[in-house]
Amino acid sequence: MKKSVHTIAIRMWPEEEPHKVAKIVPYPDGGYAVLVPYHKERSGFAAKFAVDYKKVRVYEVDEKEYVSFGADERVKFSYHTSGFAQFSGENPRTILSGREGDQIKGVGILTQPPHIPIKTGPTLGLLFWGIDEFDALPPGAKAEVFGEGDFYHGGGPELTNACLIEIFHFETRFWSAVRKSNDSYILTMVFQMSEAAGAARELRVLELPGQSFFLGVLVSRTRASFEASSGWVINGPSVITDQHEKIGEQIVAFYPKEAVPGKTISGSINFSPPTQET
Repeated sequence: MKKSVHTIAIRMWPEEEPHKVAKIVPYPDGGYAVLVPYHKERSGFAAKFAVDYKKVRVYEVDEKEYVSFGADERVKFSYHTSGFAQFSGENPRTILSGREGDQIKGVGILTQPPHIPIKTGPTLGLLFWGIDEFDALPPGAKAEVFGEGDFYHGGGPELTNACLIEIFHFETRFWSAVRKSNDSYILTMVFQMSEAAGAARELRVLELPGQSFFLGVLVSRTRASFEASSGWVINGPSVITDQHEKIGEQIVAFYPKEAVPGKTISGSINFSPPTQET
């Protein structure tokens, strides 16, 4: 089952064709990147915001908690073996990124290394809506296709218009619980720190060859209420900054910019080459 790249496609409704929404690319030196190269929109924004770990359910983040930066090109999410997680350019030299020592350039955080998984929930969340505006998966093309029988939180078209993909990390010792189902590999897990605490859930397994962890993917149909007809959100991992108060920070990217009209943008993460002195 070893694959170097995983293309993720969604068949939102049984009568529809699948559409490609994301691509997971392992790095040769460990870690991986998540790209969304299958949509026409290129401009969006990335942000860092405060997280209250005492709240289990989804809650609204106050506008004041965001520090947002505009981007004229698509970003990718990068997660390195050091625990450095960031948004960098889908194409080189388009988005400010990287770090020098403890100084982070662009939008990123230093959190747990990917091979030391977060135990309380997903490491990464991807939200897609208007999926029919993403590139269709060509007939016969290989991809991890998720459809009717894979979704949680189901409902009819009048209730759901979006798809949430949650990505969990697991140490390789969990391979002992992986089984094959049709053409996919499945891991059944129970998460206590969730709204459905105690319920068993089946995750699609994606291997990262040569790495000491693998990914488990959980897909749900849900509802999005953004202004744009189609787009996506990448919710990156978080890190605790105050152990006593259980407060931390998290990174997120929204595409297109029009998805959140009136959003206050603090600056830009567009890459600008250094000027040469004459």
